[in-house]
Amino acid sequence: MKKVAIWIAVILVGFTGCGILGFTFISEPMPEGIKGPKADSLATEVLRATGYENWEKTGAVKFDFRGSHDFIWDVKRNYAQVSWKNKRVLLNLADQQGVVYKDGEKQEDAQKALDMAWALWCNDSFWFMAHHKLFDPGTERQYVVLEDSSEALLVTYMEGGVTPGDSYLWLLDENRRPTGWKMWVKILPVGGMYFSWEKWKELETGVWVATEHNTDIAGVPIGNPEAAADLLDLTDGVDIFAELEQ
Repeated sequence: MKKVAIWIAVILVGFTGCGILGFTFISEPMPEGIKGPKADSLATEVLRATGYENWEKTGAVKFDFRGSHDFIWDVKRNYAQVSWKNKRVLLNLADQQGVVYKDGEKQEDAQKALDMAWALWCNDSFWFMAHHKLFDPGTERQYVVLEDSSEALLVTYMEGGVTPGDSYLWLLDENRRPTGWKMWVKILPVGGMYFSWEKWKELETGVWVATEHNTDIAGVPIGNPEAAADLLDLTDGVDIFAELEQ
């Protein structure tokens, strides 16, 4: 999930390489907060405000990331179809193994494509549902009071991913729905980079997702999000993961 930072780093390198110097990035120190029941209570309020409980009746979702990568996630079986360019990968998220198609033809030696599909899933799905990963294994939560006296939630991923220790400060509205986050991640030289979480949409099963994430230099749109009680409702009655069941 910390691969969220990799895409941002590429953007920064690209802007610097092109000589676009119109932005000045000032690193912010990471705030200190209070661990324990108060932080956990705030995190629970965020989950409630964004329909986390409705994952219980969500069998599948689909979305695209910046119009470049397309995903269908079988929530019940934890399979994902990841599509980009001329590739379509059916991926078992439990062990990162699966089946690769290129230009519609099944590929035999395709580990690189499997690795790429996993990397895309880790990054792009985090933008899609990071607000519902506040209690993931290895997370540490802190209750933070900002200078304007508003409350915020600092979540640190202590294990897993590629850069353990990355932290995200969730900024919240009066209803505890996120309005944005600031990031302290190892892959970025700038601490506290801000991205908005906005244009929230309630999906068909009651899960809420933010469809726009913007900062001064770029945007991260989540396109065409859908949810259904059953995978077949999103795939015209076809079990696209039948091969993984064999």
